[in-house]
Amino acid sequence: MSDKVKFAALCCHRRYGKDVLALQTIVSYALKVKGVYFYLAPFRTQIKQIILEGQMYNGVSFLDMIPDEAVIFTERNKKYKADDLSIRFKNGSTLFFKGCDNPDSIVGAGATGVVN
Repeated sequence: MSDKVKFAALCCHRRYGKDVLALQTIVSYALKVKGVYFYLAPFRTQIKQIILEGQMYNGVSFLDMIPDEAVIFTERNKKYKADDLSIRFKNGSTLFFKGCDNPDSIVGAGATGVVN
């Protein structure tokens, strides 16, 4: 993680853990630099299944890897807002989970970082 790197691409085998790695990377950037971040998947339903409800082989939730002290919890004591699928961090950053099936929801957002 260097300030000099603008783009990165991973070519990994199936079940490598690309989603976990990408989530941890974008969260660490969001905690360092205040901004708007996007985690994109082909479809909105995939985001819910993969990231928001996903677990590792040992049963640890993907969202449990995000430190509780860094997150502003929602009204139901969840780490993410269910209506817009976002996580708000205490430093002012916001991480949105979007599906590429609705590209109009991403237009004009001025993203600081994107995982696709």
